Amino acid sequence: GNVIGEFPPFISKSDEVRLQTVPAVIERYAGWDFSMAEKLDGNSYTFYVDSYGEFGVCGRTTRLDPKSVPIDIERIKSALIEFKGRHLLRCGVSLRGELCGPQIQGNKLGLDEVALFAHNLFDIAQGQHLSESTLTCFCQRYDFLRAPVLGIYTMPSGRSSDEVIDELLELSAGVSAFNSSVQREGVVFRLESSGFYAPEVDDPDLGRRVSFKVISPKFMESFGE
Repeated sequence: GNVIGEFPPFISKSDEVRLQTVPAVIERYAGWDFSMAEKLDGNSYTFYVDSYGEFGVCGRTTRLDPKSVPIDIERIKSALIEFKGRHLLRCGVSLRGELCGPQIQGNKLGLDEVALFAHNLFDIAQGQHLSESTLTCFCQRYDFLRAPVLGIYTMPSGRSSDEVIDELLELSAGVSAFNSSVQREGVVFRLESSGFYAPEVDDPDLGRRVSFKVISPKFMESFGE
């Protein structure tokens, strides 16, 4: 997309850290449930409607001209405006997803056309992420694809961080839910919640949201990354 400005300061930027860089979270969240979702190898985009009803689009670090993004922008805009009003999110809401398809990161999924896979909703007023269950409901209501949910993982207790990391590296490997002939990039783990918002924490390594990724060694082997 064509850059038209800086990334808005009122929206959190994407970039999940690898578990190997924050091993302390393993013991810190022993016994907690994490949702697991497939990590998709595409380009990250954020779409938002602010308190004034203004719609915007961002890449990973900059604001973009909406007309330069190769998907149906109006459908995303309409969904966010309706969702904002329905849930009284007075200062706005943002939707983040991965854009995958032809001419994007080698189109590893082998898609015929560009598609958006949603993986995050954010309440701008509260500065808080919405839960994975809320994201699923959003995608069902407005007919959006979302990063495939792979189940729940309970962080084990009484085991070394190396043992857990080895287990999760093995768990991260597997074929993509969208193309069984392709290795998935990995798995994203987020604290599970059945409420509207994701669990709010103050983690010394991860901040207000406990979320991390584990990249599949088979994916790296397959694509030389």
